[in-house]
This record gives sequence, structure tokens and C-alpha cells, in this order.
Amino acid sequence: MKQYEGLSENDWKIIIIALQKLPITGVEAPMVANLMKKVQMEAELSMMPKESRPQVGDIVQEEGNQE
Repeated sequence: MKQYEGLSENDWKIIIIALQKLPITGVEAPMVANLMKKVQMEAELSMMPKESRPQVGDIVQEEGNQE
């Protein structure tokens, strides 16, 4: 049996395309926008080498949101 390794880069791209094609009404827009940001961040993290990925418990923020 093959070990599960999570979603691949192509899987994340398919999810992003599917989200972009969803018909979104005004009420759903903020929720879908937040979901899209999280999916894009996961896609970017999946492209990083495993050694430099954040570990469980690390806090991940966008570069512009540093306090």
C-alpha cells in the first residue's frame, strides 16, 4: 500500500480553478475569498522543499502582516 503524502501541486491548482469558477453571490464572497487565500497559501507551501516547510505548531503569516 502506498503511503499518503497529502495533496500535490497539481491537486491545489485544480482546487483553485474550481473555486474561481464557482458562482458566488454577495453573501458568500467574503467566505470564498478567505478560502481562496488559504488554498493559495497551501499551494505555495506545497511547492517549497520539505526541509524549509513550516512545522506543526508554527505560526504562518503573510509577509505584509508582520507586527
